[in-house]
Amino acid sequence: MVRKQVFHVISFLIVVTALLAAGCAPAQVATTAPTTAPAPTTAPAATSSVKVAVVFASSGLGDKSFNDSLYTGIDKASKELGITWKYAEPHADSEYEVYLRQFAQTKEYNLIISNGFSQGSSLEKVAPEFPDQKFMIIDSTVDKPNIASYNFKSEEAAYLAGTVAGLATKDTSITNINDKNVIGFVGGMDIPLIQAFAAGYKAGAVAVNPDVTVLISYVGSWADPAKAKELALAQFQQGADIIYQVASQGGLGVIEGAKQSGYLAIGQDDNQNGLAPDNMLLSVLKRIDNTGALAVKQVVDGTWKPGVQNLGLAEGGVDITNDQSNIKIPDAIMQKVDEARQGIISGSVKVPTTLQ
Repeated sequence: MVRKQVFHVISFLIVVTALLAAGCAPAQVATTAPTTAPAPTTAPAATSSVKVAVVFASSGLGDKSFNDSLYTGIDKASKELGITWKYAEPHADSEYEVYLRQFAQTKEYNLIISNGFSQGSSLEKVAPEFPDQKFMIIDSTVDKPNIASYNFKSEEAAYLAGTVAGLATKDTSITNINDKNVIGFVGGMDIPLIQAFAAGYKAGAVAVNPDVTVLISYVGSWADPAKAKELALAQFQQGADIIYQVASQGGLGVIEGAKQSGYLAIGQDDNQNGLAPDNMLLSVLKRIDNTGALAVKQVVDGTWKPGVQNLGLAEGGVDITNDQSNIKIPDAIMQKVDEARQGIISGSVKVPTTLQ
């Protein structure tokens, strides 16, 4: 039985566990031009000739989520492996192609990383222009011979989060309200990638609580905490006592709304429980940090290869954690989570990727 720890660790992560023991948020934010990543004064000098470039998602660093997770992984890997790296922080999706091409034209980088689904079309254009350049993209598939595509079966971890939320909404030791039996979901964009999170979350909740109502809203942006907070407050007013956010930087607004209203939130991508320990039920982990560090290590040791990898619970690519939260999840609920986990891994539980 798993308790207030990361609930499951799979062999996929063992390769990079030493690289990723701990991380910190970026010390500074890049300008619109590619900028050298900030290096702590205690960081060792580069001992490898490998150079890596990262194009972050337009939601920006400081999101405590998607971008910060990759930053943590690459920064930690750079210290351990002695590589050097630079990054660009676009302010709009239209800038992705510019930065990818700019990095590739230098012919300096052994690996260029695109962070996020929305960079797929830009990478599709740029990668064929530089056939000898290694690229990596996270959360998208671009089928080119010089690209490694990493996708996450995030709906599997979302299903576990839904299992907890579907039961917790009826448990007054957790929610302490009048059993309205309503939970919520606030996504960044209404696109298939985010719909899969919502689908898994709803399916997990309904599987253990057929009478639960799941409210679903989309911000329309990755970087609008104010709008996300507004949507969260509206869902709380409609009776939701737990809201799962998958909105990148916007998700910080959902967490703020939970703190303001006295209700609960579920974090995404990184462990966000420490942002509001009294109001965070759990966080859904997408191990972007591990994945980025693994790709860098493969470049360093010569084992990197293109292709598609899909990482779910069985591969250790996704999971949930209650660590750093002050909320105790009862053993009975955790038993249901364990059952759901094993069912997903064995194949007896099929997690949908579209809303039903």
